[in-house]
Amino acid sequence: MTTINATKGEFVNLINGLFQVQELKGKEFSLAVGKNISIIRDSLKDVEEAGKPSEEFMELAKEVNNIANENQEDS
Repeated sequence: MTTINATKGEFVNLINGLFQVQELKGKEFSLAVGKNISIIRDSLKDVEEAGKPSEEFMELAKEVNNIANENQEDS
């Protein structure tokens, strides 16, 4: 197994590239791509968690959308 030292951003770019080629033909290639996606996804869990909006933010976003919808109806 080869170890790659890269930044989180580089790993995000790498996983995005793997998603783009995962539908190409070839059983062995598909298995390798799937395995690498799984490994990188596990390594990026902290980034994914950090990118999720909090419950407070989601509530605020709902309120903003409700106000915006009310303003559209009044126009």
